[in-house]
Amino acid sequence: MSRARVFLAALIVSAAALAAACGSTGSVADLELQDITSGYFDEGVIAGENKIVPSVSFKLHNKGTSSVSTVQLNTIFQIDGADGPMDEILTRAVGSEGVAAQQSTPVHRVKSKIGYTGKQPRAEMLTNHEFKDVRVRIFGKSGSGQWTLLGESVIQRRIITQIP
Repeated sequence: MSRARVFLAALIVSAAALAAACGSTGSVADLELQDITSGYFDEGVIAGENKIVPSVSFKLHNKGTSSVSTVQLNTIFQIDGADGPMDEILTRAVGSEGVAAQQSTPVHRVKSKIGYTGKQPRAEMLTNHEFKDVRVRIFGKSGSGQWTLLGESVIQRRIITQIP
């Protein structure tokens, strides 16, 4: 084997090792929501009225075969039947350390800033005839990739005083 071929072979092996050691090769599509809990968080009394806001907690599980890193989430809260979102929250779910294949992130919690207010007790607010359910849709992306829907759910009609 000539010196040029030996050098080329060594270069290819080195490049492959470097590529394997660097960053994420997984896809956001490999992430799935697990351990989802939701409810209406008790914000207390604001301007003389009780305030509750939709809240959701979950883990991201990497069902793929490669690590996924630098994941951002766009959590959209929308009142059922409404034309647009009630609130959108952008968060970072996974940093450059990534989430390894077949592993899960710690619990991720997202709480809307917008919710329901009223003078009646909080529990009665959920049964009021004007109350409408809120749906949460969670999208994820890594780097400059496209947003991918990871899951959606209707917020459970229950009052929570601590975000689980």
